[in-house]
Amino acid sequence: MFYFIAKFALYLQGTIDFHPLENIALALFLLLPLRSRLLAAIKIVIAVPAAAWLLHYDSFLPPLDRLWAQMNQLMHFEWGYLFELAGRFFSFQALLGLFAVGIGLLPAQSLFTCIGTGHGGDAVFQSAIRPDSACDCRSGHG
Repeated sequence: MFYFIAKFALYLQGTIDFHPLENIALALFLLLPLRSRLLAAIKIVIAVPAAAWLLHYDSFLPPLDRLWAQMNQLMHFEWGYLFELAGRFFSFQALLGLFAVGIGLLPAQSLFTCIGTGHGGDAVFQSAIRPDSACDCRSGHG
């Protein structure tokens, strides 16, 4: 969920483009309910590279084959210069904002997870006060 919120924030900033069909396809793939732990693990192994590829596809960066073709030249750059280049591509304010959104989503995710079990916001309040009393939605106790 954070991935798509972050991408939407980057799109609103004009940092990346947005291809709706591909993003919806990834979201639907991630929403597939799987009971088997093995299949869920395989889904994550597939989803992480797919999400990274889709983020690059939505970005305004040059194609990856161009990067691989120039990898030998990039390996000769100094670390200081590479950090300077990274600073040109990634805004510190944007990264800080995405971090704040991610931190803000943690209680909301706990709230929505626990609402389905009937624990609601009370479990979020308790977990904020006493982390050992967090809602264990799988067992139905909290």
